[in-house]
Amino acid sequence: MPKIYTESQKQRWFELYESGKSINYIAKKHAKCDPRTIQAAIEGIGRKQYARIATIQILKEKILLHQRRLLDEIDNIITSVSPPPIDHIALSWYRSEANSVFTNPEDLNYSFYAVSDLGKNGLTITQELVRNHLKNEPAWKSYMQWRKEYDSHLADRVNLQLKVVERIKQKTGYPFTDSHITQPFVCSYTAGELFLMMALKEAFEVKYDKKWQNEVIVNISAGQVRYQSLILAETPGNEEICRTNLLVAFNDILQFPELGRVVKTYHGIEAMAHEIKPLFEEIKILDFVPGYCRICKRLGI
Repeated sequence: MPKIYTESQKQRWFELYESGKSINYIAKKHAKCDPRTIQAAIEGIGRKQYARIATIQILKEKILLHQRRLLDEIDNIITSVSPPPIDHIALSWYRSEANSVFTNPEDLNYSFYAVSDLGKNGLTITQELVRNHLKNEPAWKSYMQWRKEYDSHLADRVNLQLKVVERIKQKTGYPFTDSHITQPFVCSYTAGELFLMMALKEAFEVKYDKKWQNEVIVNISAGQVRYQSLILAETPGNEEICRTNLLVAFNDILQFPELGRVVKTYHGIEAMAHEIKPLFEEIKILDFVPGYCRICKRLGI
């Protein structure tokens, strides 16, 4: 029956071979066995060591890739932590589009989380991994609070936009629509957008031509109320009354508490963004995201 050698013995032969000893020397002076036995043992140990080194290298590369993806997501977070443009319009003015001023308010989905690839907690898979790494960090807690405040700000913009629509309808008494098929009507995507944009400019104290209302004119031959090249309404026979009521509606909008709230919550999330970004930039400077997640566990960290 052939003699069985232990792994420690084979490892010793391998080390001798690596140090420069020949197979015949090891067989004669140390193992007292056939050189072919030494040859097979050395080759077996070599394959195991190569596999171990290759595995370590692969794991190292995977860990670096995992860290790079986490850092890329932190870059995305830094970029995303900004308030929307001052003139951001939360809802579409077109009936055919989702989340429009014509959508049932209960069916609106306008939040920061309104993205198809988000999980039930409002995070993408990579964001969830970042959360696991940073769950005890002030940066992550501040970021999640900022997202809530951002959603609150969007809700304020939606409320203002819907209030603008209601006031225009109330003051003119005409259908508010994106269709020009049936007269009379007030056009949603011209009158609605113009009045909301101008109200936001006024509230945010953006420099603009405050005499713009003088350019809201009537075209009696066409039965229209116009602003520059835009048709705001078509009300044949009642153009002057419609123009007057539209401008009354606009001046009412300037007094809406909803308008003031949009400005207040905007400045709130703007201030929070200035505080949050440096926290994530500090992590980015490390070029390493501390903490642990389920991917780390899979990698054996």
